[in-house]
Amino acid sequence: LALLWTFKTEGPVKSSPAVWEQRVYIGSDDGQVYALDRRSGRKLWAFKTGGPVESSPLVIDRKGFVGSSDNALYALDAASGKQIWKYPTGEKILGSPNWVKAGQETRILVGSYDNSLHCVDAATGKSNWVFESGNYINGSPAVFSGKTVFGGGDAILHVINLADGRKIKEVDGGAYIAGSVAADGNRSYYGHMENMFPCGDLERGTNLWSYR
Repeated sequence: LALLWTFKTEGPVKSSPAVWEQRVYIGSDDGQVYALDRRSGRKLWAFKTGGPVESSPLVIDRKGFVGSSDNALYALDAASGKQIWKYPTGEKILGSPNWVKAGQETRILVGSYDNSLHCVDAATGKSNWVFESGNYINGSPAVFSGKTVFGGGDAILHVINLADGRKIKEVDGGAYIAGSVAADGNRSYYGHMENMFPCGDLERGTNLWSYR
């Protein structure tokens, strides 16, 4: 566990890193997204957004996708850091994007403090659909079996059809869900703000067990 290198930003780092080829990508509260050499920690490029970047980057198809507190989702060229497109939301984005394939098309899913889950075309930045929930969305949406599930400040697990953004069902989450939901088959795993970690059956909408 010897330290290999350290890279200092100008603000707190709340973002988790993404690794692609020989690069590490990280966001910082200084408003920038950084690409670093994985072996040395040397800065390869930095991209400046208009607000703190708590969102963890997603790298797929040679593009980096990351949300910012400036109310936007960015697509960047993973090699150069050049902006490809910018997708505005109504409020800040703190959670990491996720992705799904729709035929040959890659789609990006991201939640925002505008209370909505956005599905965006990865190539163009155009919206495929928007699903409005009842409160802030902090975590990353899980993708499974043609569906996505996420929680938020409305204390509900939302199960959404990935093809068209249609609501499949709502499951009582128990309390404010600040983090991401993991899905395995029809089971959901998540923590909420009342000191509980539940496992639920998304098909039946029932709670299987909880750990306090």
